[in-house]
Amino acid sequence: MSKLTKILKGVATGASIALNPAAAVASVIGQAGESLPTASPVRKVKAGGLAGAIAVLIIAVAAQFGVEIPAEDASAIAVAVSVIAAYFAKNGVLKDDD
Repeated sequence: MSKLTKILKGVATGASIALNPAAAVASVIGQAGESLPTASPVRKVKAGGLAGAIAVLIIAVAAQFGVEIPAEDASAIAVAVSVIAAYFAKNGVLKDDD
């Protein structure tokens, strides 16, 4: 495949995503080969969200005790904690008994 063909294919894909983002997401999910059997949250997503929320609460409590953390650093800490928690969480779908 020539460079020009690759570029044109990329432009066409970008235009397709812009016109129909839901179909683009569905095709990416299909390419991954995984489909979720339910609408329940995946463990990794829940772990990441919960960890980020806890990090924000800890930073807020620290601020009440006089610990000054710049907003940029606080958001970076929350994102880092979120990503680390999601990375180490087990794969799978959460059920009511989890």
